[in-house]
Amino acid sequence: MMNSLLTMELRADLDELFYEPENFTEIIEEDINATTTTPQPTTTTKRTTIKTTKAPPLPKWVIPVTFSVGPIESNDEENITRVWKNTTESIHNGTWYEVNNDTKIHRTSRWAENVTHLIWMNETEMVIPDLGKHKWVRYNVGARGLYRVAPQDHAEGESAEILAQRAAELYDNGIPAERALLLDDAFILSRAGRLPASRAMAAAARLSTEQHWAPWRVVLTHLSWWKELLRLSASAPHLNRLLSQLHHVEVYSQQQIEAAGLSEDQLTILFLSWLSGALLMAGVEWENENITNQALELFDAWFENNETIPEIYQEAALVAGVRSRGAAAWHRVWKELLTQTSHSVRATNLLPALAAAADDWLFYRFAFTVLSSEAERGRDWKTWASALCAGACKWRGAAGVWRVVSAGALPPAALLAAARCLHLPTDYWRFKELFGEERGAAAALDTIALNAAWVPKADADLLRYFKAVKR
Repeated sequence: MMNSLLTMELRADLDELFYEPENFTEIIEEDINATTTTPQPTTTTKRTTIKTTKAPPLPKWVIPVTFSVGPIESNDEENITRVWKNTTESIHNGTWYEVNNDTKIHRTSRWAENVTHLIWMNETEMVIPDLGKHKWVRYNVGARGLYRVAPQDHAEGESAEILAQRAAELYDNGIPAERALLLDDAFILSRAGRLPASRAMAAAARLSTEQHWAPWRVVLTHLSWWKELLRLSASAPHLNRLLSQLHHVEVYSQQQIEAAGLSEDQLTILFLSWLSGALLMAGVEWENENITNQALELFDAWFENNETIPEIYQEAALVAGVRSRGAAAWHRVWKELLTQTSHSVRATNLLPALAAAADDWLFYRFAFTVLSSEAERGRDWKTWASALCAGACKWRGAAGVWRVVSAGALPPAALLAAARCLHLPTDYWRFKELFGEERGAAAALDTIALNAAWVPKADADLLRYFKAVKR
């Protein structure tokens, strides 16, 4: 049962961890005519003998693939041929006598609709017959399988409009978990170079009508990362315009949140509250004017009247305040971090706001403080350094990151945060030269290499996509 849950990569990792070299089958060549221990010349009298120990078993890759199918294509549903014969006419009573034979040629599929089908895949390739007759096919039903699914490719002679309609039907007919997995697979496979970036972006464009928290939970991180990587690319203006108009937020007061927390379905309320806070932060980051104004209202109430900001909105409100209100807001946040007098604002929400300052002097003052030798001895230094690098990447791009990371050693989390927006080959070699021997540098270098391979292709593909949509 466990083998059926392991992918090939995970099984290989486990074999590497628990493999014992002494159990490996080793091929030994021996010379049957040798009588001394001197080096053996190359002769034809050698024979191959094999030890009796068995080699480790081959990795098992058995995946329980579930799928369901949509309706059959309309032009294949039924082909009716009517055969008329032996028709006679009675002149006397005016009655028609006819014998007809209705021959119905059904081009049906063996896969029934509204049913979850299961097949066991133990090869790298397999063909499921008759699936081409259906308008759409959904794999990984219920989002329970440990594998990813790429969106369906163009069928022969299929127009872009039909492909978009099929993708829309597949998304709309899925449960929230399936919609979330469909989006996550599209973004992950795009980053891995297995899928054009435009396919993922087309799927994300449907989020404007999404009400469930699960698809948003998946997409927010991906879209923010794409915005950082494509900051100076040709497709950036189109992407920024899409993100700034993608969603709206309903902001709840502290009293509403506390009242809702007493309801029966507390888990649903928890996720809805999280979604509201995450969407508010995304709106500020994506420069949505209406959402930014909502966040500023919360900040102004805290800044001027010392009103409590609900915890789910603290990061968004503080970031919006620091970026919009300038030095006065930044100094108030800095004072709150150092004194923690009210204890109503968490330090983890104050740090991103300090790193988001639009003013260069304020930002580099924070960077100089974080990277000082005194701060490095503090117990929270790793958190501070990670927040600094994440803020530099998010708001200033690669140029701001290089001004920060060149100052000295950084913890692994900070290195990974700094690598998020680096995507040039020169970035890779420079980063390797500075931090190649540091702990956590390998993962950061892998991220930069992946970015360098993805950004040029994604930029060109997204530019074509946005131009096509605009037409």
